[in-house]
Amino acid sequence: MLLSVIITTKNRYNDLLECIQSIHDSKWLDFEYEILVIDDLSSDNTQNLTPKDFKIPNVRIIHNEIHQMMVKSRNIWINNSNWEYLLFVDDDNIVHQDMIKILMDFIIQQKNPTIIWPSIAYNDCKEKYFFWQKISFFSGKTYNVSDRQSKAIHTDWIPNVFLIPREIFQKTWNFDEDMVQTFTEPDFYFNAQKRIWCQAYIINDAITYHKVSKKDKFNPRWLWWQY
Repeated sequence: MLLSVIITTKNRYNDLLECIQSIHDSKWLDFEYEILVIDDLSSDNTQNLTPKDFKIPNVRIIHNEIHQMMVKSRNIWINNSNWEYLLFVDDDNIVHQDMIKILMDFIIQQKNPTIIWPSIAYNDCKEKYFFWQKISFFSGKTYNVSDRQSKAIHTDWIPNVFLIPREIFQKTWNFDEDMVQTFTEPDFYFNAQKRIWCQAYIINDAITYHKVSKKDKFNPRWLWWQY
């Protein structure tokens, strides 16, 4: 088995179905894959979903009996998967049909431990807004810089869609369940970087469409995530 796509969800029934359909519609390499969904105690129609409801093969779903939050939910699937690569996708994303193929083509060629993620675009206007990011250790702020030329750009941040070889988890640890949820991905990356010289890259040619509107960029309720 080569790829496990892990999706955590809560009360986003329609978004989840669209997200999974976009994954199923992707242009795949000739490899086996599975879509693993973990529902964190939803109160909408998500709570009643079974694998048969998705009407596509290779879907498994777990319904948490208690509220676990995203990080613990991800760790549940990490601990129950033996797949070589793990692709984490938030349920409010629609992946471009070429995204997974581009990411897999890149990571399979890497000899060193590598975490990669696609550029991120607004779903409504399809304009990219997340190309590259660095963290200031003085202020704690993150900074986006547009670089449309480079295919792979070194970055400090891991966003809401990212691909990790399972061996990185085996050589380090899972996501820290005691941390503030927003910072668990960069925390994981910095620990992996320190321990096994792991690197993280954004792959510009790969795209995911995030269900946020361009106008939300100036909404303070959204800015907390970016800054």
